[in-house]
Amino acid sequence: MTNPLKTTRRNLGEKVNDFLTSDMFYTNFYWVADWIMTGLCNLACTYCSREDIKTENIDYWQSLERIKKIKPKALWVTGNGEPTLVSDLPGLLAEAKSSWNPYITMVNNGTNTRRVFRVLPHLDQLAVSVDGIGNVNVETRGLDGDKVVQHIRAIHQRIQSDGLPVQLVTNTVVTTENFKWANEFIRTVNGISPDIVMFMSPLLPLDSPMSVVSSEETHNRFSDWLRDTENSYNVISHFGHFENGFQPEIVCHHQYFRTVIDYHGKLHPCKPQLPWNYHMMNMRQMVKQKRFVDTGKEAAKMFNTLVTNRHNPVCHTPCNCHSYLDWFFRGQDHPMWRVYGNVYKERFTKKEIDKAYRFIVKRINPEFPYEKLMPLLK
Repeated sequence: MTNPLKTTRRNLGEKVNDFLTSDMFYTNFYWVADWIMTGLCNLACTYCSREDIKTENIDYWQSLERIKKIKPKALWVTGNGEPTLVSDLPGLLAEAKSSWNPYITMVNNGTNTRRVFRVLPHLDQLAVSVDGIGNVNVETRGLDGDKVVQHIRAIHQRIQSDGLPVQLVTNTVVTTENFKWANEFIRTVNGISPDIVMFMSPLLPLDSPMSVVSSEETHNRFSDWLRDTENSYNVISHFGHFENGFQPEIVCHHQYFRTVIDYHGKLHPCKPQLPWNYHMMNMRQMVKQKRFVDTGKEAAKMFNTLVTNRHNPVCHTPCNCHSYLDWFFRGQDHPMWRVYGNVYKERFTKKEIDKAYRFIVKRINPEFPYEKLMPLLK
């Protein structure tokens, strides 16, 4: 029998969440949404913390209906798993395209080639995750990297033969181990097509012993290698805010332009979600240690971040997701904008451009030129 008190509390919590994630309280322009579609996966990556889920009861179509309400300009289809394991995936992506025509990127783990073929007509970009060829990928992802290379080659051939306007890219999580074999991997992918963009991202968390930015020595060695490699191949670093090494907190402006969508279509924008989690974690620890005065101070910090100064851009849980937007808003050139600038091209109305411009000038960069937004205008 359902507990009415629990139901009431859950409904109230959902209403509070809907209010806090609405434009009435926290600004979010929803330029990009990461749809964490599924927890199902057919690999077991060593650095992944996901639970091993065999089945799930999710109404993906209901989730899509909720996403339609915010109509993000770009939709990143990803997950704590592999999206191609969702049987309704082709229909879901086709519906998104026909409904509001977002730029759709799907992340794929290098498996299920035939299923990828079925969704290609509904994609703008396919990002294949691979950490190296042969045993290098086996060590981190449990899948022969040579098979992933075959997968990439087959997809590239299908894109070419069908004349599909899909950009093919690879995502590599760089560690102190696979970094040793990166040159061989890059030459192999470049041999399939020099048009394939290869993104290199550092292992998170950045202070992990296996991360290439965990120490000044490894960071400098990797940076030198990357600089030479980017000059010779279609390789782009995806360091985001960490190009100068690990930082425990950062100033992040793209938090007002991005949200995460969970399995059930619920919105999880960076703010208030991440500051709430961060301060609550600190307060729980302080209470356990009976540091009650410090707990009160932490509660005051949380109130200031979430209520008094709700446009404070400081983030205590830094990541490199969509950090190319920060470089764009600051008026700085970055190689990633060469790829992702096209994501937003001709997708905004004049009203949307003007609203974003007012926010950027007021909250991010007073000298931001209005003309930089013109390529985004429909």
